[in-house]
Amino acid sequence: MTWFTYTKDSATTYAPVRREILFPTLTENLKQGDWIYVNLGSLDIGRLYYYEDGLIKNKIDSDSYLVVYETATTYTPTYSLILGGSSEYDYEKNLWFKSVTTGTAGSEIPGNYYIYYHKDNIQYIQLSSGSYVSTTPTGGANYIGQETGSSSNSINQYSTSVANAASNERIVSLSFLGTAGIWSGNQSSTPGAKAVGIFNGPKLKLYAEKGPDCGKIRIKIIKTSAVGDGQKVIKSNVDIDLYSPVAQQEQNIYSLDIISENIFFIYEEIYGDFSFEIEILNEKNASSSGNRCKIEKYTFSKRYDLSLDDEEIKPEISFKSVGGLK
Repeated sequence: MTWFTYTKDSATTYAPVRREILFPTLTENLKQGDWIYVNLGSLDIGRLYYYEDGLIKNKIDSDSYLVVYETATTYTPTYSLILGGSSEYDYEKNLWFKSVTTGTAGSEIPGNYYIYYHKDNIQYIQLSSGSYVSTTPTGGANYIGQETGSSSNSINQYSTSVANAASNERIVSLSFLGTAGIWSGNQSSTPGAKAVGIFNGPKLKLYAEKGPDCGKIRIKIIKTSAVGDGQKVIKSNVDIDLYSPVAQQEQNIYSLDIISENIFFIYEEIYGDFSFEIEILNEKNASSSGNRCKIEKYTFSKRYDLSLDDEEIKPEISFKSVGGLK
């Protein structure tokens, strides 16, 4: 694969270095538009080196890197942003980028993702007449992701959405436990009935229906990966009242952020494997006419176990040492 280049002031330009973002065989369906991440650890990618006053200087620069999806014939830049780049903790330093392709669980993605970096304003580009050209920094089109917001370049750390069985597009699914018939259409009014699901940390959102005949539920969160201090319950006896005087669909009834709650402090645990368990309680709100619980979906960010390959330097600017410096 050749090097991604673009045009600036009618001249061809490029980033001096890149790394391939390595995808193992997918363990979940990857959707176009999913936000996914790779941990940078101690790699200093979001930094720009420049010459000033006779010295080589450097600074943190959020537009000095670009993620590009490449096939044998095409280049497709995508939105990206490094979160936690200035943190003292390596587990917080993740490169987030938006998937521009789909992939099926059990297979590999059809192309390759690369991050190009150490190039000022490389994210300020746009497609024009079949080629990418530089745009005006701070004002032109760009591929800079945003940490918050609802626009197309805003990072969504909950883009893996697991719905009920009829509409679910993921491999992971909701499981409903109990004797036959107590769950129907992912809802039940039987105290003791349970629903379970699996997810990756650090964030989770649960969605359910609220209404005048809805009861109370109890949530438990279990760490299922054996890394660190092993498998254990990390949240228990979290009671949620689903009663509402009027019916409300797809309500975010519970949110979890493992990092903000300081539950773990190493990457393998924070981004590890977890499960949740929902149990319908016999207790209900005094104003409710029943114990009904309808779980509609849950969302999180799938850990695809991405990693970064060795750094590559563009061949045209590299040099070799053979018996002496050349």
